[in-house]
Amino acid sequence: MGLRLVWCAALATAVAAGCGGGSKTGQAPDAGAPPAGGPPTSQVAVAIRPAAVSLLPLQTQQFTAEVTDAADRSVDWSVAEGAAGGLIDAAGVYAAPSSDGTFHVVATSRADRKAFATAPVTVTPLPPQIRVSILPGRAALEVNHARRFMAVVSGSADTAVSWTVAEGSAGGTVDGDGVFTAPGAAGTYHVIAKSHADPSQSATAEVTVTATPPAVSITIASDHLVLAYGGTARLVASVENAAETSVTWSVAEGSAGGTVDTSGLYTAPALAGTYHVVATANADPTKTATAQVVVSAPPPDVRVSISPDRAETTTSGSLSFTASVTGSADTAVVWSVAEAGGGTVDANGNYKAPGSTGVFHVVATAHADATGSAAAQVTVTSPPPPPPAIGGVSILPQSVIVTAGRTYQFAAAAPRASGAVGVTVAEGAAGGTLDSSLLYTAPSTPGPYHVVATAADGSTARATVIVRAPSGGVSPSSVSVAPAGIVQFSASRPADEAVMWWSPAP
Repeated sequence: MGLRLVWCAALATAVAAGCGGGSKTGQAPDAGAPPAGGPPTSQVAVAIRPAAVSLLPLQTQQFTAEVTDAADRSVDWSVAEGAAGGLIDAAGVYAAPSSDGTFHVVATSRADRKAFATAPVTVTPLPPQIRVSILPGRAALEVNHARRFMAVVSGSADTAVSWTVAEGSAGGTVDGDGVFTAPGAAGTYHVIAKSHADPSQSATAEVTVTATPPAVSITIASDHLVLAYGGTARLVASVENAAETSVTWSVAEGSAGGTVDTSGLYTAPALAGTYHVVATANADPTKTATAQVVVSAPPPDVRVSISPDRAETTTSGSLSFTASVTGSADTAVVWSVAEAGGGTVDANGNYKAPGSTGVFHVVATAHADATGSAAAQVTVTSPPPPPPAIGGVSILPQSVIVTAGRTYQFAAAAPRASGAVGVTVAEGAAGGTLDSSLLYTAPSTPGPYHVVATAADGSTARATVIVRAPSGGVSPSSVSVAPAGIVQFSASRPADEAVMWWSPAP
C-alpha cells in the first residue's frame, strides 16, 4: 500500500479545501502541521467511506473509517462544524442537522492523532410535501340531508381537489364544491378529498347518517285563561319527541301584555285586554304553543276632590271644607292637616288656623282607599292692624297674595302734618323690590314678606305680602285612549301646593 498521507496546514484549511477533495487523510485537527515540504512524521493513514454524501435534514448516514500502518485501527468521530453541523456517534452513525448546508465528518486515528480523514456532507432542504385536510373531519346528518365540506391543500400551488364517496353511490353523493348529500339509508359513510397535484395525498371525513326522528311537538295545558288585572296563573307546557323537554316562556305582546317567569308563572298587566303567553321548545325553537289570556278591566279608581281647593284666613281663623268621593260606594273621608302645627280640622272638615302665619294644607283621604286623597292649600296671614290713629300713616292694601316674579301696586298716605312717607320691604332685597311709585315686584322664593310705610314723625304701617309659586301644568297635555283604558298624568306644581284632579262631564 502506498503512502496516503496528505499534509494540511490546519483543519480549517482541510475543511475549506477538502484537503484536495474527497476522503482525505492528513494531520489531525488538534495538532499543528509540520512546515511545508517537511518530511512526514507518521505513516499512519485514514480513509472514510463514503467519501462524500448528500442527505436531507435530520437524515442519518453510517460512516466507516479504514486505518492503515497502525496496530490500533480505531478512530474518534467528530463533526468539524460542531453541533451545528450535525451529530455523529462512536460507531460512525451521523445525523444531519435540521438546516441545510455543507458540513464535514472527521475520523481521527487513535494510534496517531496527526492522522485523520474528512468526508463532506451536503444537506439539502426537504422538498415541500403536499398535504390535504378536510373540514369538518366528522359530521352527523339525517337521511337525505346535505352539508358542505371544505378541503385545504398545503405544499402546492395547485390547491384543487377531487371529491368522492368511499362507499360509492350507496353512500350518498358529493359535488365538485364538496356538498355531500346523505343517502336514504342510515349508516357511516366517508367523503374523500384527493389532491389534484398529488393524487396519492387525500383526506377523509366520516359522516354518520341517522334516520329522521319524529317531529318535536309542544302543548300548553289550560290554553285559555281569564284573569283580573294584576292576577297570576301558572302555565304548564309539555314537549314530545325530544330528550330536551325544557321550554322558554315569553309574552307575545311584550311587557305591555304582562310578564312570565322561567317556571311559567304569568302575571297579568293592569290594562284589560287579550294577551298571549308563548312556550318555545328548546329542543326545536321552531315549535311553539300559545295560551290566550283575557284580562278583565280593573275597578274604577277611588278619587277625592276638596272644595275649596284654596283658601285664606288670618291666624286663629276658621274655614269650612267639603270633600266628595267617586269610584266607591263608601264616600266617607278622613280629615287631617299635612303640617305639624298647621292648625286643626274636625271630622266635618271645619278647620281652625294656627297662631302663626304660613301656607298649610288640609287633606281629605278616602275611607275606602287610603291612596285616594285631595288637599286644599290654606294661606294664613296676620290679622290686619287696627285703623291708624289721626296723624299716623296708612298703607293699602294691608295684605295681598302675589305670584313669584309678579308685581303689585301699593299706596301709602299720611296727614299733611306727618310729612313725607318712606316705603320699604322689611326683609330687604330677599323680600322683593319697590320703585318710587310703590310698584312692588315679588321675589322668586315663595313665603310671607312685609312692606312697611314710615312717616316723618316715626309712625309706621305694615302690609303683609304672601308670595306663592307659579301655577304648574299637566303632562301629557293631550292623549288618545281606548274605552276603559288607563293613562298616567302628572302635574308640576310648587312643593307647598296640592293638586286636585277632575274632568268635565262628557
